[in-house]
Amino acid sequence: MGGVVCISQTWGVRYPGLKTSGALSTVCVLHLCWPGSCCNFGQFMIFLFSLLLAAQAEECNGENTLVSDLSRLMALQRTSVDGVYSTLAKGDYATAKGEAHGLAQQGRLNDQPKLVEKSGVAWQVADKLEQAMEAIGNRDYQAAKRLASEAADLTRTLVREGVLDSSLGGKVLEEAGLIWNKANDLGGKAASDLVASTPMLDQHNRNSFDHPQRSVFCGVATTVMMAQANGIDIGTGYQDLDRVGRQIYIPGNGSSGSAMAGFLRDQGLENSNFTTTGTLDDINRSLKAGQPVPLGVVSSQGTIHAMGNGGYSARYGQRTVNQTHSKSFGPDGHWVLVTGAEGNPDNPSAYIVNDPDLGGQLRVTPSQLAKMGVRNGSLWVVRQ
Repeated sequence: MGGVVCISQTWGVRYPGLKTSGALSTVCVLHLCWPGSCCNFGQFMIFLFSLLLAAQAEECNGENTLVSDLSRLMALQRTSVDGVYSTLAKGDYATAKGEAHGLAQQGRLNDQPKLVEKSGVAWQVADKLEQAMEAIGNRDYQAAKRLASEAADLTRTLVREGVLDSSLGGKVLEEAGLIWNKANDLGGKAASDLVASTPMLDQHNRNSFDHPQRSVFCGVATTVMMAQANGIDIGTGYQDLDRVGRQIYIPGNGSSGSAMAGFLRDQGLENSNFTTTGTLDDINRSLKAGQPVPLGVVSSQGTIHAMGNGGYSARYGQRTVNQTHSKSFGPDGHWVLVTGAEGNPDNPSAYIVNDPDLGGQLRVTPSQLAKMGVRNGSLWVVRQ
C-alpha cells in the first residue's frame, strides 16, 4: 500500500497475531499519513478502511485497542494551534496542554519545526495559567498574578506577530485577566485579614497575659501573637508563658531570634528562620506569603493605627488612633511583629506593626521601619 509507513516502534503499539487477509499480516500504526502528506487522500482512506476491517477481528483483553489508538490519532489531526487556545480560553488548561503536546509530537514526526514552536508556546501559556490557579489554591497570590501576567504577555506577542487570531487572543487575555483579578482580590483580602486577625497583645497588661510579674518579655509576647495569628493556641497563662520563655529567653541577653524561629518551627511554622542581615524585601516576601514577621528593633516609632484593650496602654495610658508614638529601647532592644503592608506589596508605602510594649498597632513608613531595626540589610528578622 503506497505511502503507508510501518512505525510500530515509534508509536509504541504492535498488533501481533492479528488474523487478516494476506495483504495485512501484521498491522502497523499509521505514521501521520494524512492527505497531502506522505500519501494522497485515496491511499489514506484505503489504508484506514483496511485497519478498521482488521480491527474487527482483534480481541485484546476485551478492548479494541486498535480502534482506540486510531480515534486518538484522528483527534490529534483535527486539533490545531487555534484549537489549543480555544480549549485554554475555556479554562481547561490540562486538556490544552495535552493538545499542545500532541501537536508538537506531530510536528516532530512530520519535520514541521514551526508547528513544534507554536505548540510549545501554547503549552507555556496553558501551563502558566494552570500554575496561576494552583498558586491561588496555595494562597500565593503574588505568584498567581505574576504567572497570569506572563501568560498574557505571551498571548499579546502571538497576536502582534500574527500567530494567533486577535479575537481568540482576546478570549485568552480575558481568561488571564480573570485569574489576575481573582488573585489580586484574594490577596488584598488576605492582607487585610492578616492585620485584623493578629491580636494586639500588651506585654504589661494582665488582661493580655496572666503573669505574676505583671509584664512578660517582649519576645514571648511577639511569639504568642505570631502563633495566634496562625491559629496556634499556646496559651497566655503563667505556665504557658514560662514554657515559651524557657525556650526562647536567654537571661542577661533577652529573647533569642534563632530560638524563637526554632520554637515556631516546632509549632508547625516550618519556614521560620532567623537572620541578622535581613532586609525590607525579606519582610515583604513573608507578608506576601501571608505570614507576619517578628522583627528585633532598637526603637519603635510611627502613627497609632489601632489600639487593643479599649484604647488603653498599660505603659502609656490612654492612646488614640493617629497619635504619634516614639520609644527608644537602646542596646537592650525590643521585639515587634510586622503584620501587614499598604500599597504595592513589593514596595509598600507603609507597614503595620504590632508593638507589645504599646499594646497596639503602628503605621510605619519603610524608612522608619528600617531605622527601627538599625538599618536595612542589618535587620533582625524571623523570616517565614
